[in-house]
Amino acid sequence: MITAIVVLYKMKPEESKTYQNLLKYTKEQQGMIKNVVIYDNSPTRCEEISLPEGYIYIHDSTNDGLAKAYNYAFEVAKEAQSKWLWLFDQDTDLEKTFLNKAIQEAQSEAEEKIASIVPYIRSNNKVVSPVFADTIRPLVEELPKIGLQNKKVMAINSGSLVSVEFLKKINGFNLEFPIDYLDHWFYHRIFEEGYTVDVINCTIDHELSLMTPKEVSDERYLQILTYEKKYYEKYNQELFPAYKKHLKKRYLKNLLVDRKKAKLIAKMMK
Repeated sequence: MITAIVVLYKMKPEESKTYQNLLKYTKEQQGMIKNVVIYDNSPTRCEEISLPEGYIYIHDSTNDGLAKAYNYAFEVAKEAQSKWLWLFDQDTDLEKTFLNKAIQEAQSEAEEKIASIVPYIRSNNKVVSPVFADTIRPLVEELPKIGLQNKKVMAINSGSLVSVEFLKKINGFNLEFPIDYLDHWFYHRIFEEGYTVDVINCTIDHELSLMTPKEVSDERYLQILTYEKKYYEKYNQELFPAYKKHLKKRYLKNLLVDRKKAKLIAKMMK
């Protein structure tokens, strides 16, 4: 039994390709997904919305990020006695093949130590998730193979099927990371607790803002840097020395191409 969540921001449900794909699928494959939470972080509530049975619309103008939204869906999943919580952003392409394969994997999963089932995620024609999490620069390394992972990996949130029992064990998602590095923290906790991740043989497309850094505002970039430092300094301390070295290299590189971003990086080096 599965509960799904789609997090929206400044987008109506009908404008979200994730929502549209999921709506079509749940109509065709009734019973596969028990309920769907549409969590709207937009400033203005969507007034004219008609949802089918099993869909819940929540408007939260505080826009406190993904962790709060996921925790709401976690409570819905517990109440529904769902085994899995499926996480989605508004801009993920959900092909029927992927949805079927992920659900089939979840239904056949007998291993109690599996905390998450994930596909390969492609952004700008490059596979960016999952990646090995034992390095500061995971995208230059070999990608994890299909199946259960022996080495520590990290995956982006959207598309992940997350074990509700594991979420109970770690008391849900960490509000210290409202958006940025929430996925790093979550997958770090999976392996810290002795659990693993199942990578399925499927690739889906997802728009990832960090793949186009020139389009990221200075304010947003500083926010990302702040949570990045917090993650390595407080939780993944094993990689913190390597992170500090990488920060210096990033600073020197940006001095040549973007002095504003270089100044922001310098703040993290103090």
